[in-house]
Amino acid sequence: MKIDNQSFIREKFSEFYNKNANRIETPKSIESREFGFTLFREKIMVRHKGFMRAEDLREFIRKTVPSNVYYSAAYYSLPEAKMEEKGWLGSDLFFDIDADNIPTKCNKEHDVWICRKCGLRGRGPAPSKCPNCGNESFEEKTWPCEICLEAARAEAIKLID
Repeated sequence: MKIDNQSFIREKFSEFYNKNANRIETPKSIESREFGFTLFREKIMVRHKGFMRAEDLREFIRKTVPSNVYYSAAYYSLPEAKMEEKGWLGSDLFFDIDADNIPTKCNKEHDVWICRKCGLRGRGPAPSKCPNCGNESFEEKTWPCEICLEAARAEAIKLID
């Protein structure tokens, strides 16, 4: 029986979650957080989930085997409710520093773009318009290198200073 790549990866995630569930760190005040999960099979985001205890979250992760797990910076009185009914209590301050979004000289070496209309390919950030057909829609692939990661680290240090 041949297994497809996605099933193989999901199986490896499942093995990891089952062996390491007790190592999954949870945020403070878990009962006031909203969680979101990206699922392998459905390729959708499941949101507005809440958990009273860390073990409840870990069990959910073991059973659903998500590819990604997210939690809100905000605290809510009812994290599973619709947005307008959640009852905002406060929020932590998060900074999301994406190494692939920091302009560096090396972007021209490892980042690529492909025009969705004519298939023209290029390196570096995508142009505003395709030089071949004028299209404005591109598929972009980034691969942060050590230089990019160092630039992200420098941005993080600015926050600390």
